[in-house]
This record gives sequence, C-alpha cells and structure tokens, in this order.
Amino acid sequence: MTLPLKDKEEKMRTVLTMLFLFCGTISCFAQQVSVERITLPAEVQQEIVVPSTDADIKDLQWNRWTSESFVVCSINDKQAQYLVANLENIKNWVYTRWGFKNQKFVAECRLICVDDPKLFKKFFDLDSSRAEIRYDSKTNKPNLIVIFYLLDQTPSTNIPGPLTEICLTNIDEIYDIDSKPWSVMGMRALNENIPSIKSKFTAIDLKLQQDQPIYFSRGLFEMTKEQYQKLDTEHRVMFDNNAMAMCLFMRKEFGQNNFHVFYYKSGKNENPADLLKLIYKFESYEKFDQAYKNFLLDTVKGLKNDSIRDSYFQINQSGG
Repeated sequence: MTLPLKDKEEKMRTVLTMLFLFCGTISCFAQQVSVERITLPAEVQQEIVVPSTDADIKDLQWNRWTSESFVVCSINDKQAQYLVANLENIKNWVYTRWGFKNQKFVAECRLICVDDPKLFKKFFDLDSSRAEIRYDSKTNKPNLIVIFYLLDQTPSTNIPGPLTEICLTNIDEIYDIDSKPWSVMGMRALNENIPSIKSKFTAIDLKLQQDQPIYFSRGLFEMTKEQYQKLDTEHRVMFDNNAMAMCLFMRKEFGQNNFHVFYYKSGKNENPADLLKLIYKFESYEKFDQAYKNFLLDTVKGLKNDSIRDSYFQINQSGG
C-alpha cells in the first residue's frame, strides 16, 4: 500500500484547499451576485407540498440569486452568504479534484435550501437532501436539475454529496455514458469530509472483524442502478461504504488515468472483469479482491495506529 509522502508542499496545498472551500468565515465579495429577498420564489412554490397560504411559509423570506451554474433559494441568511461566496468554487472542486473538466450543466440547476429539518419535511416531504434530474418526455433529455438541500450541518458535511451526484449525471449526458452506482456513490463519499470518510472505514472494519459479508469487486462493479434502488437501507449503506473504499483503492493505488479509463469504459457498459485484465492486469475478480482486501486491512490498521495521514483520504488532481 502506497502512503503519501510527508511533504510540506502537499500539506500546505491540502490545508489551503479545505480552508478555501469549507471554512467558517464567509466572504460575500468572492462573486458579484445580486441577492433578492423574496417571500415565495417561483422555484420554491413549484416544489412545496403544502399550500402557499400555510402559516409556516406564507410570510417566510427567502434569499434568491442566480450564478453562472445555479438558481439558489435559501432561507438562512448566513448560509445564503456562504453559498454566494463558495458554490461555484465547490462545483469546480467536485470536478477538478477527480481530474475532470469543470463542465457546464446541460440544464438549469436549482438549489432549494432549508436549515430546519421539520420545515424541510413539511415543505417537501423529505427527510434528507435529494437530487433530482427531470427529463423532457419527448426528447428524454434533462430539462431541469433540482437539489433539495437540508443544510442542518456544516457545509463540508451537507453540500458535496448531492452536488457530486449532479455533476456525474451531467458527465453522463455530455459523454453519453451511464455512470454506475459504485462510481457515483464512491466518489460522492470521498467528496465528504475526513471524519465521514474515516467513519465509513470503521464500519467496514467492523464487518471484517465479525467476518460478515461485504461488497467486493463483482458485487460493486456489476450492480445496476435498478438493483441499487431496490437495496434495503442496511445493504445500501454497506454498498456505499465499500464503493468509497474501492474508489480510493483504485484512484490512489493505480492513478488517475487508469481510474478514468475504467470509469468511462464501465459507463459504456463494457464488461468489468475484462476491464480489470485490460487496465489493471488482474486476471480475475478473485485476484483483484486479494489486493483490495489487503488494502482494506492495511487502511483500517493505519487508522487504528494513526500511521496514515489525513491527506491520504483526499483526492487531488493527477497526484494523490
């Protein structure tokens, strides 16, 4: 297992990146954006499941603005300021840290942001953030992207996940591929903060200690979207955790270029077992899984004895 060098330049780059994107200090001067205060923006009115005359919503003031990529409606003033200053930068970070070009969205992208779980549930009948892609019935092309954001935690916890899903779906439309669940959920998880990533490895370690089944390469790579949607909560969480670990393994141990080729070709529905031979030189799922399991064991051991730097869990373009 290759561990990152204790390199001052790498450390400084990592620290500056995370401070720039997810610091608590808000700067409203990063972008010239005009924020309107509106009682009930049309974008919100189209999505709420309660009458617009409801006492909780009829006099509620929303912050609404548009940027290059987004139309945003947010209740919380401080969150609105943070999003104005950082949202476009976070979108760029989601793409470029994985070595992708910062792509324009193929359809309008709306973000509707609420910081109160009770109001979020009442307004949209949702318990957690959700991203939706809506398609034109005639062309079957996306005509609207909506993210319902429950922003009740820190930005680094709340924001990257749903935005990552949208960015990868956007890649699908641009390059005519079909990103598989392992890649979407794996990259999504690795775009979360370090404590979240570590907690997922802890959950994997618990399964390994108890000799319980986990998802290895065949189960991950051959999972379809339809099959994924049918998983119960326990198996979906287990799948997502192992998809994260697999993406980290492939990206860190074998590099960005190989990861891109495997991701693209699997998105073109090429056989993953054949791709493992072609790209990674593993003759079978079983041979690949031997290396993957060793990676898991080494990683959880490193977390326990604190021998792995946090920077190992961060993805950086072309390098680590």
